[in-house]
Amino acid sequence: MTGPDPTPPSTASPKVSTGTMPVPAPAPALALASDVPARAAVRLDTVEVLVTVAVPGAYHYRVPARFAATAKVGARVLVRFGGKQITGVIARAGTPPPPEVKKLIDLADVLDDEPALSTELVELCLWIASYYEAAPGEVIKAALPAGSGVKARRMLALTAAGEAILAGALPPKARALLGRLEGGPIATAALPATVRKGFAPLIEQGWVTELDEREAARTRLKRERVVELAVPLDQARAAAARAPKRLAVIEAIAEGARTVHDLGVANAAAAIRELEKVGLVRTTEREAALDAAPIGDALKPTSSPTPTQEQAHAVSAIIESLHGSLRASLPGSLPGSLPGSLPGRV
Repeated sequence: MTGPDPTPPSTASPKVSTGTMPVPAPAPALALASDVPARAAVRLDTVEVLVTVAVPGAYHYRVPARFAATAKVGARVLVRFGGKQITGVIARAGTPPPPEVKKLIDLADVLDDEPALSTELVELCLWIASYYEAAPGEVIKAALPAGSGVKARRMLALTAAGEAILAGALPPKARALLGRLEGGPIATAALPATVRKGFAPLIEQGWVTELDEREAARTRLKRERVVELAVPLDQARAAAARAPKRLAVIEAIAEGARTVHDLGVANAAAAIRELEKVGLVRTTEREAALDAAPIGDALKPTSSPTPTQEQAHAVSAIIESLHGSLRASLPGSLPGSLPGSLPGRV
């Protein structure tokens, strides 16, 4: 039995979101994140998201300006899907939706400062989904730490104006609706459709507001500390010239921010604290990206295993048995000839 083709396929069924529920898109097949540059039209305000539920394909969403810096391939996002908000992962960025889609739903939130999954791991998940005909969202969910998903539900709550108006004269229907909220916010999903429609004019009046109540993730992704220069490089070098360890930290981050773990400087934490006190560097925390599983050449063994005596005996017996079967099945084969060799064939 041969294994899967190590070359990731680049096709799957895409979807985009229109209105309140995403629908299938008659667009080109879902490609890997690395295929994006080959596309003709690029939009900076759109992304394709794999929602972490058992649905096929990816869905287009619009990126609000406030998320432009963090909405990258591999980042976890919170998106509206159907009547609720669920976790997804950005699979591609900058791809336009099909021309018949006139309006896209906005991303509700970007959950990561830096992508939780590397581009390579996203590509691997897309390949697995395509090759094994699996829902890509479920494959990407399996790549995330268990319990790291976030959900949110839509709630209705009284505003200060709504609480004040309850003390005055109101039509019976409006009073009944506002009275439902006196005990606290309620989920819109728990209300019949006719009741939800009844709240629409109360929201327009400013008596009721819509809120998103988010359920916290059960687990948090591992976080890492990042250090970067807070002043020009020459100034930092001059200030730390007489302190070898501090200068080593400055040189390690001369070309850009790096995690403390990757600095390669012994006892760097103490030096970083001193540099931070005098304003030469600054540190931040971010969620650590997950390492992609090895693919392609990285899967090849570095050395051939040495079989035990029992394993070698078993392998020899199997090979001899296969040779015997092959000789018997080849008409005209000569006794003692090598498997696959025939009279007159070199």
